[in-house]
Amino acid sequence: MYCLFAKSSGEYGFYKTGKDYRATTTGLYTIPAKTGFALSGAISGFGLAVIGYAAVMTVTPEFINNFMWILWGIPAASYALAGLIMLFGYKIADADAAKYATANAETMRKMKEQLA
Repeated sequence: MYCLFAKSSGEYGFYKTGKDYRATTTGLYTIPAKTGFALSGAISGFGLAVIGYAAVMTVTPEFINNFMWILWGIPAASYALAGLIMLFGYKIADADAAKYATANAETMRKMKEQLA
């Protein structure tokens, strides 16, 4: 789903500035996923340290309860935050994206005519 947002953002940038960075925008859409993988490793390790995980330990019901909170709580909070960012931060509606794509296609057609 994120790649769709990247594509419409690229179309908007071309529409707004006249500079075609759509390929760059598409190429960069893996960076948030890679950042997420890096952060998830750090957050998981930090969370285990907070609840007292040790390689050699007796597992208690309290530890299991805390572990389950980390197992589902952190991803749930992350998804909620991402949803809020997309809900309030992403301002390109479908109709606007179609308008930008149509205008960009016309711009590209004119550019090709000038080169011919």
